[in-house]
Amino acid sequence: MCRNDINKTDQTKPSTKMTTPEWSHCPQCLQCPLRQASESTSAKSESGFVAAILVWLNKPHVVNRRLIGSRLIATFSYPRITTREETRKFLDTVKNRFVHSTRWTGESSIQRGIEKRQDNVDFTSEEAVRSEHHTNENNVTREKSKHFTEKDVTRGLNGHCSNDDNVEDHYTDVQMEDLITSPEDLVIFVRDLLPRNLDLHQILREVITYDQQRQEFHFYPIARFNKEGACLSVDNDMPYSFMFLASDSSNRIELKICKAIKDDPSLASMTYFWLEKRLLCKVARWSGAETLRTDTLSLRTVPVEAYNQLYNQLKAKYGPKLIEEWPERTDPKKFVYEDIAIATFLLLLWEKERQETKCEKQTFVDLGCGNGLLVHLLTSEGHSGLGIDIQKRKIWDMYGDATRLELRALTPSADSLFPEYDWIIGNHSDELTPWIPVIAARSSYNTRFFVLPCCLYNFDSKYNEKTTGLTSYRTYLNYVKRIITVCGFQVEEDVLRIPSTKQICLYGKARTYSQSEESDIDKRITEFIENQCSKNKLLHNKSEDSKPMPADLMNMKDANTWSDNFKPRLAQKTSGMCKSVPWDVKIDVVNVVVEKILAADHSKFINLPDGRVWHKGGEIPLPEVAQLLNQDTLNYLKTENGGLQTLLRNFSHIFHVISSTVQLRDYTQPWQQRRKVKQKNTARSYKTSLCWFHQNHPDGCPVSREECNFAHGEEELREKTHH
Repeated sequence: MCRNDINKTDQTKPSTKMTTPEWSHCPQCLQCPLRQASESTSAKSESGFVAAILVWLNKPHVVNRRLIGSRLIATFSYPRITTREETRKFLDTVKNRFVHSTRWTGESSIQRGIEKRQDNVDFTSEEAVRSEHHTNENNVTREKSKHFTEKDVTRGLNGHCSNDDNVEDHYTDVQMEDLITSPEDLVIFVRDLLPRNLDLHQILREVITYDQQRQEFHFYPIARFNKEGACLSVDNDMPYSFMFLASDSSNRIELKICKAIKDDPSLASMTYFWLEKRLLCKVARWSGAETLRTDTLSLRTVPVEAYNQLYNQLKAKYGPKLIEEWPERTDPKKFVYEDIAIATFLLLLWEKERQETKCEKQTFVDLGCGNGLLVHLLTSEGHSGLGIDIQKRKIWDMYGDATRLELRALTPSADSLFPEYDWIIGNHSDELTPWIPVIAARSSYNTRFFVLPCCLYNFDSKYNEKTTGLTSYRTYLNYVKRIITVCGFQVEEDVLRIPSTKQICLYGKARTYSQSEESDIDKRITEFIENQCSKNKLLHNKSEDSKPMPADLMNMKDANTWSDNFKPRLAQKTSGMCKSVPWDVKIDVVNVVVEKILAADHSKFINLPDGRVWHKGGEIPLPEVAQLLNQDTLNYLKTENGGLQTLLRNFSHIFHVISSTVQLRDYTQPWQQRRKVKQKNTARSYKTSLCWFHQNHPDGCPVSREECNFAHGEEELREKTHH
């Protein structure tokens, strides 16, 4: 890859579509052939182009599904390269520093998530090199140096050397400010591309140069590492570059690809076709985006490489047997792999905590543990724990005596404290979610917690607040973070890589107050809960002045509950007509059918009186709906004195089932063939339950809150009259 322009015969201006790539001669990069293509972009300036490249630098997995992520090894500045000989020397120097003096060890990545490297290796150049020294946040100065030390050069691998036992919170992303340098210098990055499957693919180490004057990024492959840590050849990998070209008519992005030394596409990390047809198009599209997140969003607090390796190990260790023997009616692949991913995250989080605090293996209690799989996985990996749920699942009997699962209802009170456990877990814990930080704060000063919010609950009711410009989910997450802050925890947030739309977890390890301030914090928590509860009332027999310390609450014989309106979920009762089908199975079926209806061909859109357009969707034949579900689920529904059609009819407030088809209920039209007895019940049931469309449909409810028989928010709910 070169900095000089290629021959003028290859500089013809391309059309707005991608040009047909042709091989030409590269005058600088070891005299290899060059392939060139370009794509027009709506980016108005080079800043959009730079942001797009940062996405590829920081989040390569969003465009290449074979990758789990990237790891930044180093960043530094280097004098501009102008000749082929300088390019050769630069690459040789970088290889000596970041390949020949380095080895990658897969074994250490699980324990530490870092690379073993030799210390005190000189990074020298015949030219003067410039090392970055940040004097403060707003002023960056550079001074000439002949040698780069680990401290001066390397930021990647979380800034770790082989003699450093500390593990940072997350890998470092390349930021816009990292690209600011002297006009005479290049900005250099060294990164690893991390594959999902180390059995099939190797880690690819690249050197990336950024020329601010030319608005050009060059990507040089310098080494491969297999899972045993052996360094492999990159003869089949191609150097390539992206350049932003501005013009009056249309800005475009140019891609140049150098032919590999050994041209075997089957052994290359990226093929010519993929670079031209996939990556170039993505970069061009990202460049024109008005808002673009360039930083990594998921797995920021654990090492992504260690996560990938441990996840694959646990998946192979537990996955096949669990899926084969899964006795529940839910989809085994979704739940098994999701809980394996959550367990992987927690195991790495706890490993890092042990390294930081020198503590023993953590214990845990999972509140609302459901199928208990997360408890089983963590227990099997050496962490003593307990799972509690109000309803027993069939799979509980599969786990064995080592996995401790307890059947009981939990009401937030002094009886629901767990000072004997290190961590309190709330994995899709629904109505217990806002209480998890409270229970952790009051259990003991050293108790930590982890929550993965799903359904939106307040302390004693559903959570229905909304914030302009934010989704209901993000509004709820911000509310839970507020609870965590009130409870005196430092809020930690991360995005898990799980097969779910609710992927954001929150956890608290460190406190923001000293142990002597526990009484004051507990009073603050009580006041906050009182203000949030629907009736603004908590049951406390003692005055605030004499209220016991959290540690004393466990000794109270008749402990008061912390909210008089909290209602735990009731255990399911068998009653036929699909009434005993687990709620999560019902919701899964409802969501699948609604999604299919809204995506149907010939969907209908209704113009509402208030100016909105409401998406009614189409009509789906019941046999086609049945194909959306697995056979086990269909058979199970039939055993419940009903079937798929019965289940859908039970949700008549959502679906209209007629003539062997299903469609969404249209409240802008009167319900057809409604029995008179149901019409008589309308007055008694008016506003006694929440409107499903208001909460879940992308366009909301098609009728106003005044016309709708259901409540558009908690504030509209009323008690049902019986006679």
